[in-house]
Amino acid sequence: TRMLAPRVRGRSERIFDADTALTSFPNPATARLQEPSVIRFRLSQLDYLAPNTYFFVSMRIRNPEATPVPNFWYFYLQSQYMEHIDLKKYFNGFAIAHKMYYCQVYPNALPWEFGASNDVSVLFVTQYPIFTKQAAYFNSLPGLGVQKAEWMMTLVAPSGFTFPTENKYTDRCSGFRRWGGKDSYEQLPELGIGSISCTVTTARSITIVLPTSLINETRYSFRINATTAARREDIALQEPWRLTVLESGQILHAGESLSPLL
Repeated sequence: TRMLAPRVRGRSERIFDADTALTSFPNPATARLQEPSVIRFRLSQLDYLAPNTYFFVSMRIRNPEATPVPNFWYFYLQSQYMEHIDLKKYFNGFAIAHKMYYCQVYPNALPWEFGASNDVSVLFVTQYPIFTKQAAYFNSLPGLGVQKAEWMMTLVAPSGFTFPTENKYTDRCSGFRRWGGKDSYEQLPELGIGSISCTVTTARSITIVLPTSLINETRYSFRINATTAARREDIALQEPWRLTVLESGQILHAGESLSPLL
């Protein structure tokens, strides 16, 4: 079994880690790097596998600093004489997420009592512009033409914080505003009524669906209502708030913020 990973041009650092290779077969398999981005598994001939039977191989891999272009994986299943039994070529890889330069969550009313709801601002700065057609993941790949951008954000709070809804008959976020209140941060884009939405997906997470913007900007903010648990021991203050920016299901930017002090 041979696997080829996409690479960034000009980089030769090791991508696969052959020492961490595992398989689902009962007999041990050996893994060897042929190139930094090419790994070969030699399976035991004692491991007979009937047709259409599931199996897996796994190993640790180092992500490149940027999304490779082209971004394709190749999988080959070969006999001991290098005859092709099966193969999968041009399998789309995933985008490499960039860490946000800055991400901060802070309450707008102090003190924030336990068991109380508060208006929370989220400020964040990404490495590259977001919410534009040009910044979309599939539009950065050659040969695909211009694709429709589908932008989304998720915010996950630590244990002990919850996001209320407007009322018990809807999943719309309570207190959602497109602007966090700081003049140096842009408000989230909106092209018309209903073009942006915020929904509570779980008690501790929200999803914001956004339209495509014409503004090349990296600094944004928004506001949301959040509620704390009634007891301090039920709040994981050591856990971060996690903000993720996705486009067409691909994670492009990710940030973390320390929990505000209560």
